Amino acid sequence: MKSREILQNPYAYDNGLGGYDAYIVNAAQCKKTLMVKKNSEKYAVWSDGEIKTKAREMLVLLWRQKDKLWKEGAPIDPVDLIDPEKALGLLGYDVILVDYLGEYYSGSDKFEVAGEIDKKAKKVRICRNLPRQTHMFTMAHELGHAILHEGLSLHRDKPVDGFSGIGRNKKEKEADRFAVNFLMPEKLVQERFEQAFGTDNFELTDETGFALQMAGYKDLLDRDVSLRQLARILAKTGSYAGNFFNSLASQFGVSVEAMAIRLEELRLVRDPRK
Repeated sequence: MKSREILQNPYAYDNGLGGYDAYIVNAAQCKKTLMVKKNSEKYAVWSDGEIKTKAREMLVLLWRQKDKLWKEGAPIDPVDLIDPEKALGLLGYDVILVDYLGEYYSGSDKFEVAGEIDKKAKKVRICRNLPRQTHMFTMAHELGHAILHEGLSLHRDKPVDGFSGIGRNKKEKEADRFAVNFLMPEKLVQERFEQAFGTDNFELTDETGFALQMAGYKDLLDRDVSLRQLARILAKTGSYAGNFFNSLASQFGVSVEAMAIRLEELRLVRDPRK
């Protein structure tokens, strides 16, 4: 918290070297660093660390431009600043909601297209006939394409509301990873998880199981609960030990499954079977 007060940046944290890092010094520098790799590298593979850094840079840019973007008053809660539509706007893209974008074929499966990015026209189109969580993830996914994939022109995506490596090519996986890091920043998710459950490493015990029973999970300790099942419960519950709050999935505007996967990969939940 001290780092954020010093730098006036909710994404700044102790760098472990006796100082604080905000990742980006100013908006102009942030926009410059959001440029993709050089043309000779435009098809290069992005590492998870590089994607995470790009997502952080975009979040910092939103923070620094918040007063211009929210003319009637910027949100006080940093989570409410995580807006992929406004981020696309900062990069010069118009976001347009449309009734129909066609169909997407993957093998024998057919899906309605959720979104498309036209980099030449600087437009992102999103199908309005999908849940809000899918809208959010699709916009963040297209934002990932805008930042990471210079060689991409007109591109369409099927509905996805969380990271899934199954049947996805490398660029789609990279855009998914960007969306995850943008919509559910590691430090903010950890912070909100600890606020809700009083720990950064939840273990299912008699005591914690009883605390969750208050949210309606009366038979929790009597079942063989998997890590994913427990993560889903923690992602969607709005109460713990008599305290009430917006669920983590709701706070970050993502699906329960997407948040459950994020809790797992951040190791905020212990596997009940081990």
